[in-house]
Amino acid sequence: MKIYKISILLIPLTILWGCAKPPLVIVDSSSFSKYCTQKANPGSDLDPELLDKYHKMAYTHISSNWALPEKKWDKTLVTTVVIQTLYDGTIEKIYVEKKSGNNEFDSFALKAIRESNPLPKYSNTEDTECLLFGLKFYP
Repeated sequence: MKIYKISILLIPLTILWGCAKPPLVIVDSSSFSKYCTQKANPGSDLDPELLDKYHKMAYTHISSNWALPEKKWDKTLVTTVVIQTLYDGTIEKIYVEKKSGNNEFDSFALKAIRESNPLPKYSNTEDTECLLFGLKFYP
């Protein structure tokens, strides 16, 4: 999977959390079409600059809700989640692409997404297809 360019956001978060990996990373969702219940747009038809801007806004919105209780978390945990949104930012579906192996950690990742609903709006027309994108959550 390719990671979208969001280095402007990753550097401050890496410093803020004091870890080698950022706690949340947006991943390329072009392989996630198997999750879509309707015709989805993984981003190929949208202006890449606008899509990148939208991913940054969604990243910021979700990362503001990503919090773990203070305890010693295994630093190798990773939960990969696919989100399907409607044009207005409403999260329509959440799929766990890959569990971390720790149910508590996975639950906090899903909680961060649910608390972020709705995400920022990415289109002004209802005719716009839904959008899929993936996130990787780290402790």
